Amino acid sequence: MGGILEIMAVSACSSDESPPDEQINAPLSRLFSIELIFESDASDDIRDAFLEAKSRWETLIVADVADIVNVDESVCGATNDGIVDDITITVELRTFDGRGGTLGQAGPVCIRIDNGIDPRIPVTGRMEFDIADLQMLQESGMLNITILHEMGHALGIGTLWRRSGLLVNPSCSEDNSECDTSGTTDVRYIGQSGLDAWVDLGGDINGIPVENRQGPGSSDGHWREFLIDTGPSNELLDGPLALELMSPLLSRENALSVITLNSLIDLGYQVADRSAADPLTVIGSPLSLSNGEPTPILHMTNDILDGPIYEVSEDGHILGEH
Repeated sequence: MGGILEIMAVSACSSDESPPDEQINAPLSRLFSIELIFESDASDDIRDAFLEAKSRWETLIVADVADIVNVDESVCGATNDGIVDDITITVELRTFDGRGGTLGQAGPVCIRIDNGIDPRIPVTGRMEFDIADLQMLQESGMLNITILHEMGHALGIGTLWRRSGLLVNPSCSEDNSECDTSGTTDVRYIGQSGLDAWVDLGGDINGIPVENRQGPGSSDGHWREFLIDTGPSNELLDGPLALELMSPLLSRENALSVITLNSLIDLGYQVADRSAADPLTVIGSPLSLSNGEPTPILHMTNDILDGPIYEVSEDGHILGEH
């Protein structure tokens, strides 16, 4: 997740280190299980933020998916002895480019085949963060929501939309190497369940607007939202999904809305009732950032993991790139 942290005004409602390669398993009461494997040391505060995000997503996804056995760790990443129930996410805290540059990236690595039961739901994912920026995220109060956002990408939100046929008019090339950043390409999400939630909140039936300005690693992978800079004391946050968790501008107030919740259904997950989501108002005009107490706004640029995604059969056989 690359990005720059800015402090703006918005109207809105070190501890002991753990050993590397530690596995954090979901409670047995969970039907959907996210297993985290740390490849590097992490403080208790950082581990707690990952656990909080893991618990939130496990609460929203309510049904088990098929276990995958004999997973090829050389391709898919670390697992629990080659067995995945239901997704294993590898976490690496490392050096990228120093403070204020690329914060990190996240996305699926291996996914299930589309067998009509668990279509293309990720088997493994990866989340990487720049160590140099972790203190800044903690001090600004942005660590927890940033990890929640990135774990959403590892689960497939934004990262599997195009591969699953859920986008029209994508702004980037198929290999994501080039993008139209003019903002004129009207990228839309057309997954039926997400679209139903969007329409229920007052959106139009042509599809949910998708990010189309920030380029590779961000465009086509977030809900649409952008800043209008009209001066140092009068920034405007625009886009109908401003302050949604999976938008490209992140603050502590961003909501994990029913739109994101329902988009998981389009990816093949079974989810909780919409009451489990955070409330969100679809804005019809730019939102002023000039009032209220200052709060960090994180520009989520290049935060989608760059690399191939592999299809895996239930017996762990790698079927090729998807």
